[in-house]
Amino acid sequence: MRSIRLLLLALAITTACASPQVASADPPKPPPQQPRPPSTPPAKGKPTPPAATTGTPPAAVAASPMAGRDFPDLPERVRATVLCGDNADVIVAAGSGKIFRITRSHQVTQTRGPEHPIACQVRGTGASALIAVTGTSGTYARFNGTDWEYGLAPALDGEDLSGAVLASAARVTFAGRQRAMYTRDGDAWTMQRYPSGGIDVVYVGTDASNTVYLVGAHGRIMAYSAGAFRDLNVTGIPAEVLSSTWVSGWYSSRSNALWVFTQRFAVKVDLASLRATVQKVPLFFDVQSAVGTSTARGDLFALMTFGDGALYDGTSFSKADLKDHRENGLYLDPVRSILFGSGWDGMVRAPVKHPYLGTGQADILKDR
Repeated sequence: MRSIRLLLLALAITTACASPQVASADPPKPPPQQPRPPSTPPAKGKPTPPAATTGTPPAAVAASPMAGRDFPDLPERVRATVLCGDNADVIVAAGSGKIFRITRSHQVTQTRGPEHPIACQVRGTGASALIAVTGTSGTYARFNGTDWEYGLAPALDGEDLSGAVLASAARVTFAGRQRAMYTRDGDAWTMQRYPSGGIDVVYVGTDASNTVYLVGAHGRIMAYSAGAFRDLNVTGIPAEVLSSTWVSGWYSSRSNALWVFTQRFAVKVDLASLRATVQKVPLFFDVQSAVGTSTARGDLFALMTFGDGALYDGTSFSKADLKDHRENGLYLDPVRSILFGSGWDGMVRAPVKHPYLGTGQADILKDR
């Protein structure tokens, strides 16, 4: 009996001594993380976000620009109908009353926005870039480089706001679709009524001299400077282009040109001579949305229809595929050569090729 007790005691001591050695061989367990919102599964053909998307919380990530990183997905399922960015390190997505400001360092901030956003503009780059998102019924949200605000412009008849011009942190001008422009300077509002004849604004932009350019849906282009509007009498625009629905515009400081995209045509208006050059868009369906960006080699545009897309450099069109694009929002990231679009559950994206981006040449599209 004594020998049995000694055997059991020896066995207990051996087991107690072995247990710490097994535990120390395993890596220490990390502290429990706070639950994160469910992420939207990547759409078919869309690159999987990098692992850092679900890693270190945004507050602990360095805020310095990281050109080698992609933007993360939205933190929740949102029908993002409007996109814009600073062509460097910030992308903005808006939809369903929410705005997300996303950086390459994977910092995501959310604020209230128009329930039905129409347009988005960014001026500047980085953390202090100015942002404006405009929507229906005079609603808007803007970021002055420090704080967000959500407000209501004194829009005549509660008209929609087609876009904004960000002059400074304190001054912003909103373009109503039909009636007037509304400028907020500090806390004061002023109104600039459009001339008679109607315009149906689809784009508003500005040049270095603070001249504001307005593009209408039915072929009208106006400029506003020194407190007055004037129609731009542009030559070289054929009747079939004027009769086509005008979809979007983009001002290029590089070429001092106003680019206009209709359902079937691309139009470049040289603002010095007020002469236009026109090219037919070789896509099967009508153009629904267009966006521009400046690269070291020239201006580059992305155009999307109901079922196909293209990149356009002012001379030729090349193929650009963006699956599951459902809304009008587009953003072309020149840093990572990624085309972003608006999907029903968030952003969709696809890599694109073009010599201006240094990513090769996609198939050239011929006129149909």
